[in-house]
Amino acid sequence: LRNHHYTITISDVTSAGSNTPGDAYEGGGIAMSASVTAWNLATQNNVIDQQYILELDTTVAVLDYKGSIINIDVKTSSGKTWSIDTYLTNGVSAVVISNKIQIQNTNINPDKTEWDCGWIDVLVDNIKYRLKVVQEANPEHYPTTHNGWAGSNIYWDGTKLTFDDVNDHIHEKYQGVFFKWGSLWGIDPSGSNNALWSSNTNVVYKPEGSIETNVSWNSIPYCKPPTNSYPIAPKTGRDRHYLTEVHDPEKGLGDICKYLTERAGGTLHGKKWRMPTSTEFGINTDYQDYGGTWNLVNSFGSDGKFINSGKPGVTKASDIGIPFFSAAGYRSSIGELKSIGTYGFYWSASFTNSNAYILAISKVNILPASSLSFTLAASVRCVVE
Repeated sequence: LRNHHYTITISDVTSAGSNTPGDAYEGGGIAMSASVTAWNLATQNNVIDQQYILELDTTVAVLDYKGSIINIDVKTSSGKTWSIDTYLTNGVSAVVISNKIQIQNTNINPDKTEWDCGWIDVLVDNIKYRLKVVQEANPEHYPTTHNGWAGSNIYWDGTKLTFDDVNDHIHEKYQGVFFKWGSLWGIDPSGSNNALWSSNTNVVYKPEGSIETNVSWNSIPYCKPPTNSYPIAPKTGRDRHYLTEVHDPEKGLGDICKYLTERAGGTLHGKKWRMPTSTEFGINTDYQDYGGTWNLVNSFGSDGKFINSGKPGVTKASDIGIPFFSAAGYRSSIGELKSIGTYGFYWSASFTNSNAYILAISKVNILPASSLSFTLAASVRCVVE
């Protein structure tokens, strides 16, 4: 085969060879025992020095995020003894056991990206292969697909922020309160379109259950992520649940769905909840126009219970819970109330560059992978873990 090398090892000869090439060609068989080892030189996990080859069974040693022991197979074409030199971070060690490198890791990676743990040089004769060692990202930051959409946006029920269970459609057309991206503070969504935030009339709902007045727009917290996502292949930035990584209720930051679950004692409606990743918003063909009237309206009710009589919005009919997403509007980066009845913006827990991924809906467009500045305030729809 192309890009292959074959090592033939003769282990035994049972009789003398033929006298001439012609006799060998006409001969009755092979009077020897031999084995053939194939080396695929097209891969990146081997190195060749003249006739000798050193090969490992992987190009990168990946350690479990919780700490682990892994074994890497090593083989050489010369059959000579090989050794290792290690250049590894604290908590990671490696030893040679028979024909394997055993790597042990005692660290726990809480981060969203893999850790570079150093490298191991594998040596035999004049051949050296450098094996990179990494620790995988915490999988909580790349969650498995959800098990259902909440039945409503987050609203204030008179004593606390909450939302409805999967397949509970009673309040699915509630406008809901708004949130800056990654904030745990619910923001008053009421007023007329283009009205500016007023600390005298508008209120904020704190996650611990209080209503605050005289709150300036700029004092409401929000998350500002790094410039780049650096997802771990084959994941993408849309798969990353960044708000889990920065979840810090004492600072009023994190995943509001996760926090409301924690406040309820660990489950809400008997389930654990989180904000969706951008990937979970799917693609535009997953949605259909609900058939409401898309017109600008004013919102009445700071608690998020306002229902536009035109009922504009879209449904995601193929997903668990058949969620309805209303055209709830949003507040701009200066707190100005915008587009109630004509647009709906729904935060994900994922980000891209200097923006956060959103689901954006209008009468003419459904954009599940759009993005907005995290200083805006938009709707949140929770999902079941």
